[in-house]
Amino acid sequence: MSTLAVPGPQSQFAMLDRVYNPKAYDTLASLRQAHDKLTPDVMDKLTGPIRKVFLDHKAVNNYGIILLRNHFQMPSHQRLVEHGPISIPWDMGNEDKNTVSTCARIISPGSIRLLDSKLAPFEFAFSLTEFELNEEFLEATFRIIQDLGLDKIPGVRYFDKYDAELTVDHTRACECHGATRSIFQ
Repeated sequence: MSTLAVPGPQSQFAMLDRVYNPKAYDTLASLRQAHDKLTPDVMDKLTGPIRKVFLDHKAVNNYGIILLRNHFQMPSHQRLVEHGPISIPWDMGNEDKNTVSTCARIISPGSIRLLDSKLAPFEFAFSLTEFELNEEFLEATFRIIQDLGLDKIPGVRYFDKYDAELTVDHTRACECHGATRSIFQ
């Protein structure tokens, strides 16, 4: 499976497993269901203790919060891959690794969530190099997300060159927001 256990209070993260788990994407809520979970209490937690973790780890320029939502249904042999400013279903065939070299580029995890108390990538990026994920920051962030009972609402997204200046991933269909960095600065 492509998951990494969220450790107990005394343990540390190991490296993110290299195998993809399709449940990480398949079990995401619809955009409307995800948006309905953004209550004032949830927003207070995002802009309070979760924001503090981002600031403490100086992660606001490299990471953001992403609303866990399903863009559209895909078969398990496909992954949602961001190519420039768009996301597309990418046919992976029988490939089960999280990081794959193809077309002189790399498909690697770009967005991570908690799934069954483990870390799992659910959206991927098509880029020249594999992202170097900050495991200490991810451990602290997902520990607080889990402790606050928010594991089905936010995930963490790595910002690459395509969204370095953006403040939101804007889903135009119903004017809901996805990934944001602006509330953390």
